[in-house]
Amino acid sequence: MSLHEQDSKQDNKHDEEHDDGEEPTNRFVRMADRVSYAMGTWQNIVVWFVLVGTWFALGPYIAHHSILPSWFTSNNFNFPLNTVTTIAELYIGFLVGASTNRTERHNRNQADRMEDLERLIHSELKRNTEITDDAHSIAEQVKAQVPLLEQTHADVTRLLTTLIPASVPEA
Repeated sequence: MSLHEQDSKQDNKHDEEHDDGEEPTNRFVRMADRVSYAMGTWQNIVVWFVLVGTWFALGPYIAHHSILPSWFTSNNFNFPLNTVTTIAELYIGFLVGASTNRTERHNRNQADRMEDLERLIHSELKRNTEITDDAHSIAEQVKAQVPLLEQTHADVTRLLTTLIPASVPEA
């Protein structure tokens, strides 16, 4: 069974189990959604501007004072900083990937629903066309009967006028 078939099978199982439109998620996906949401907020950007600005402003002071270990404040201090930021970027990449996968599954489900709606619309349009054709056929049959009805009406009117004498006012 291919990966796509497994995903489809899981999606079908999900549809049977959950009618509320909410996708069941595991702990990692929920955390990834929260973190990736937080990464995109303006508050997060402001926090990082402040932190980077502080690091930039205090960097020379910290580098020349013994607040931190010498291996961190030496000319090689970029190594631990780069290690931490590389790990953070890798982690964020996984979070964004998880969020992207969730979005892709959602988009695929939406596309499948749209295809189902298109099929339904097509079948309803076909049914409507058939009904309209039937209505046109019936209208033609009724139209063909109009002269006969007019003739019958004229005959009944003539018959009634001959059978029923004109009403004479009583004295």
